[in-house]
Amino acid sequence: SGLTNIDASLLTNLSTIDVDNMSNLESLNMSNTKVTILDVSTLTELSALEAKNCTALTSLTLTDSNAFTDLDISDCTNITEIDISTCKSLVNLNVSGTAIIALEANQSLYMETVDASDCTSLEALVMDQTSNNNLTSVDVSGCTSMMYL
Repeated sequence: SGLTNIDASLLTNLSTIDVDNMSNLESLNMSNTKVTILDVSTLTELSALEAKNCTALTSLTLTDSNAFTDLDISDCTNITEIDISTCKSLVNLNVSGTAIIALEANQSLYMETVDASDCTSLEALVMDQTSNNNLTSVDVSGCTSMMYL
């Protein structure tokens, strides 16, 4: 057993969290916090990470867990890059409103939705739809710097 869900979204002054020893954690909501660095690489059971509106967040290290299907870091305005190359089971990805410059979203064979709307710094979105028949929605509206799709 052990802790499986953490919702810290109402702890708006929270600036640090250590989840290294929370191996049973399945869902983590860090939205609206002041966390600057978030490392969930050791969370082998994590299926969903929500970190919306974490404007102080500058570094995010993800898990390569097969359970990891949902990532929402929308409106994390100081995130400039994200590595989802090990997230082979990702289904839903929301990076809208971030400062990401390039995004490679072709690693997951299960990806259904990608929301990169209002990423005004986003220049390239790389997706290989030949290996993914599940993709139903890609939103790049408001991506005024987009040069490659």
